[in-house]
Amino acid sequence: ACEFMPVREIGGDYLDVVPLRCGRVALALGDVMGKGIPAALLAANLKAAVRAQLQEADPRPAHVVARVNRLFWEVSPPGLFASLFFAVLEPSSGTLDYVNAGHDHPLLLSGGGAAALGTGGMVLGLGPDALYEPGQTRLDQGDVLVAFSDGIVERSNHHGELYGVERLTEAARRAAGPARILLYSLLGDIQG
Repeated sequence: ACEFMPVREIGGDYLDVVPLRCGRVALALGDVMGKGIPAALLAANLKAAVRAQLQEADPRPAHVVARVNRLFWEVSPPGLFASLFFAVLEPSSGTLDYVNAGHDHPLLLSGGGAAALGTGGMVLGLGPDALYEPGQTRLDQGDVLVAFSDGIVERSNHHGELYGVERLTEAARRAAGPARILLYSLLGDIQG
């Protein structure tokens, strides 16, 4: 289950779920520096770059992200960058191969513990030849992957306190049920 709720009508956040061959699924979550129309245009370029790379024969996350980085670097104005979490899930085995290019670390809640998926490298657009370290984990029945953008953890309440990763983790641990119910429970806590 996923939800995309930009703070403004248009911005630089990017979310995509793409079915791949052999039943695999790609997940991309990114955030382009800046706000408004310029950030939205770069987010559209980022989406197109990821989708184009998924048409290639090698959808391994480290290779996809390295190629996307080069494309993003070529089209972005100097000094602009984007974060990207890109993963490929093999549902039959639960294997999740991923690369985190400077994005907020998604949380894998498993058996009462929480692991941050941070393996990868630097944000996109800083240079054409960045290398990215591949990460891999396994999702078992009942595990929950919480991928999010900075707007969630940087949201502040009426006292000026940030929501933060710790509170997000605790809210995800308390939530139960199917993915859509869990998502709405988290959104309720975030907005509460």
